[in-house]
Amino acid sequence: MAIQKTEALVLRRFPIRETSLIAVFFSPTHGKFNGILKGIRKDPKKFASSVDLFTLNEVVFYPSRHSNLHLISQCNLIKYCLPKADRRDYWIAGKMMNLVDKVSPANQPNPELFLTLLDCLKQVGRVDPALLVRTFRIRLLALVGFRPYIDGCLVCMRRGMSQVWFSHQEGGLLCDRCKDRDSSAIRISPGIVKAMRMIETLPLTKALSVKLSWKDEKMLRNIVESFIRYHVSS
Repeated sequence: MAIQKTEALVLRRFPIRETSLIAVFFSPTHGKFNGILKGIRKDPKKFASSVDLFTLNEVVFYPSRHSNLHLISQCNLIKYCLPKADRRDYWIAGKMMNLVDKVSPANQPNPELFLTLLDCLKQVGRVDPALLVRTFRIRLLALVGFRPYIDGCLVCMRRGMSQVWFSHQEGGLLCDRCKDRDSSAIRISPGIVKAMRMIETLPLTKALSVKLSWKDEKMLRNIVESFIRYHVSS
């Protein structure tokens, strides 16, 4: 295959042998891919980037025909995505990048997810971290095919329900007639459902401004986190 060039975020990195480094990159055109940077630990100036976490780089690589480990020939730093971050900022950004790493198959482009991650990294340290993580998780689920069904009851397709239950097991909403399908389903307010739809579809800055009562906000965060644990982490 011909040599490839792409912008890419560094999701993970770890040493190999005494002189080299393997980085897990995420790019809009190549998705998640592994690259080996030979000799970078022996000669840090060999590449125009230190391949730090949370950096955006221009990566030139030779795709391997026999493995998922590609040879990086150039790696030029474009920017640090968290230039003035503190420990909490790194922790929040790490949660988002770890989730992308977990849900992204190798070598499958997802440019919308790349841009969503990049845009959310720009908001780290600027907005409430809990709202940022909640918003990122909901948008990610929609972009990677794990979206819970929130357009009506997933059994009878009924819409406009005044009473709503959320089922992790079934993967979305149940109405009062169908809630017995999952005895562990959790009753939630219609306002939470409306908020989830808005967070999925609004521009990021407006999605981050979607407000709920303290009780509903806590419930929303809990069901999204539990849904990811049930369907993604298992």
